Amino acid sequence: MSIVADSVAPPKAPPPHPLRTPYRDMSTERLLEEASCWRWDWAEIEAAAGADPDSVPFLAETRAFIQDRLLPITEELERRQRLRGNVWAPPWPTVWPDRRAEIDAIKAGIPIETFVETMTTTRLRRSGRQLVGLCPLHTEQTPSFTVDPRQQLWHCFGCKAGGDVISLAMMVYNIEDFPSALTFLAPIASVERERTGVSRG
Repeated sequence: MSIVADSVAPPKAPPPHPLRTPYRDMSTERLLEEASCWRWDWAEIEAAAGADPDSVPFLAETRAFIQDRLLPITEELERRQRLRGNVWAPPWPTVWPDRRAEIDAIKAGIPIETFVETMTTTRLRRSGRQLVGLCPLHTEQTPSFTVDPRQQLWHCFGCKAGGDVISLAMMVYNIEDFPSALTFLAPIASVERERTGVSRG
């Protein structure tokens, strides 16, 4: 009995492991840095909007988007924290980079509306206190991408994503983690990146 090679279906790739996340292979030091960056960014957005939350109609969506990004990082760190007592577990780092000053400087150095107009194909037009345009993250005919220049936040009502200039750069340019986004944006904002960390153990 002969088997024709063309008639045989190629083997299917195994499905991804349900417990594996993009952060499973990241070093603990890098995970701690990633988590601290997201938490500081979130705290700054909350503080900026705290005085007048109604001025940002999509604050709740932005908050939910950042929480979704932070949740798998936090879960992976909690998993590793539980394994710290295991003799085979690597040592828990006591030092990792503190990027708060860089985050502040980059956000101050790149107005979000300037980033959108110069680093994406989107053109913005004013609509009341907001700027609107076609979303650079997906194809659409009706503008659903909104920028709040006062709060320096963006939100797309089509793809339900939102945040500030850093999260937008991550999504537009497919940047996997927050520190890499800072590396990408620092020269644009004329910011000198710090290479040293501070003790946070």
